[in-house]
Amino acid sequence: MIVEASAHETGLGGFLITARDVTEQRNAEKRELAAVTDAIQALGDGIALYDANLNFVIGNGRFFEMWFERSGVKPVEPGENVESVMHRLLEAEYILLPDGTDRAEFNEFVLAAAKRYARELVIETTGGMFSCSAHATGLGGHLIEFQDVTLKLQAEAERREADAKALSKLSDAVEALDMGLALLGSDLSFVFGNEMLRDMFHRSIPEPAIGEAMHDVALRLVEGGFYKLPDGFDVQEAAGRVMQKVLEKDPQFLTHAAEGRIFRGAVHGTQDGGRLVSFADITEQRQAEAELERQRENAHQNEKLSALGELLAGVAHELNNPLSIVVGYSMMLQEKVSDPELRRQVDNIAQAAERCSRIVKAFLAMARQRPAELKRCSMNELLMAALDMVGHRLRSAGVEVVLDLAPELPDVDADEDQIIQVFTNLIVNAEQAMADSAERRLHLRSYFDSGEGMAVVRIADTGPGVAPDLQSRIFEPFFTTKAGTGIGLAFCHRVIGAHGGRMSLRSVSGRGARFYVRLKRASGNDAGDSEATAAQGQATARVLIVDDEAGVAQLMSDVLAEHGYGVVVRNTAAEALELLRGQSFDAVLSDMKMPGMDGPAFFDEMQKLDPRLASRTAFVTGDTLSKDV
Repeated sequence: MIVEASAHETGLGGFLITARDVTEQRNAEKRELAAVTDAIQALGDGIALYDANLNFVIGNGRFFEMWFERSGVKPVEPGENVESVMHRLLEAEYILLPDGTDRAEFNEFVLAAAKRYARELVIETTGGMFSCSAHATGLGGHLIEFQDVTLKLQAEAERREADAKALSKLSDAVEALDMGLALLGSDLSFVFGNEMLRDMFHRSIPEPAIGEAMHDVALRLVEGGFYKLPDGFDVQEAAGRVMQKVLEKDPQFLTHAAEGRIFRGAVHGTQDGGRLVSFADITEQRQAEAELERQRENAHQNEKLSALGELLAGVAHELNNPLSIVVGYSMMLQEKVSDPELRRQVDNIAQAAERCSRIVKAFLAMARQRPAELKRCSMNELLMAALDMVGHRLRSAGVEVVLDLAPELPDVDADEDQIIQVFTNLIVNAEQAMADSAERRLHLRSYFDSGEGMAVVRIADTGPGVAPDLQSRIFEPFFTTKAGTGIGLAFCHRVIGAHGGRMSLRSVSGRGARFYVRLKRASGNDAGDSEATAAQGQATARVLIVDDEAGVAQLMSDVLAEHGYGVVVRNTAAEALELLRGQSFDAVLSDMKMPGMDGPAFFDEMQKLDPRLASRTAFVTGDTLSKDV
């Protein structure tokens, strides 16, 4: 039994003693304290109670396990000061000191933290990582809570390491991008740029420092000559234009570098108010697009040329027949007319008809797509055909043409179409070269170089000439000193070389250019063909003419009749075959294309009736583009 007694003095000098049984009350208090103590002991965290002077009062089992069982240090006893406890733990090297801190400094640091009731102070020990938090009690003491945060901090460290690895991979990926990336802060200052960005922009200026204002970076790029200044903009305006795109978060814009490169940029906002700016070098893409467009244009032009070739095939057939009539009859009239004035008029008709014939021939040459076909021809005539084709252009440009052509120039073996193209290219190049010249004169000369046995055509202009350092490259493919493809002179050089000839240039800067085309003279007899007149006067020689063009047939009939031949004309193959069944002829002139039965079919049937005529048949046609011909 526990009795609680109280004594009180009375007024008469005596004492009043009272007694009260408090056994049950004290037992209840003991049970409450035991319950509290049991609860503290059951906590997963360490708990230690220190008085106002930081002398130990009580601690739970977890506290003793964390600091003394793991360290092997003598446990703290009631009344021992915390400084003494820390000293023993440090002496045993249980507590791991931070770098650069000695034991005394660390001891003072912990005491100061406890006195100011510091929270979540992490102390690293050989037994783990402990988070310490001090709390003030109602009596001025210190209740210190210890949490084992070893696993938590390890997990955080592992997470930070994983984040670091992920960030490293992300950084590698950003560095490996084929586009430049620039990260700007909310104040539009420079934060980060990858390797491609440095390669794109910062070869001309030092790399921007972290925190440098983007406006200053743009200004340095403009001043350093990186940007191609837009027309009418100064340096400040150009830099401001760049920053305006950044401010407005322009999703797509183009930047033109002074060296010719083209960048496509895009600006995107970040969550913290900054900007992510990306740049892609699209120079090669634009060049490829331009090349693709050029190829499309070439394909389109080829399609037009193909259509033009088909059209000209029909035009040639339709024009050549009436032109041959005009030319033929004008030649006949030249032989018969003696009056000078009439002779002059007939000559004009003949010259005009010949010019028309050359123009048609030149256009056909430009439209044809076939392998080279060498035959005997006159360089003078081919040059005149090219000149006729571009004559209007020369007259419109105010170019004076001076002709000095050798009348007895030997023939050459050449592809007429290709040589006409060569002369046309050279004449057009000369006209373009004289565009800015005060004097515009084109001198066309031909002569025979007996030393080399070559016919020579010289095309000279009064333009600025070709600089000495460019003359050795003038015939290279794709080399050009003006807008164009750069293949014209290379084509000419290749064609002349393929003919066994030579093409050369002589030029003095400021005194024009002279191009020389040399081709070997044709092999064989220069006397010309005389077989056409071998039978002149033989009235008994009979010729059958088969042509659906009545005018052409009549012309051939008149020419042959003039030379004493006996001529019979039929306008269809069927009529001619019917005639051959009952009559004999010495030669046959047949058109290639006729309604009903064409020339080759007529030839096959004719041989069956008279095999002798197989070697005495000539075909006449105005369809010069047909592969069958």
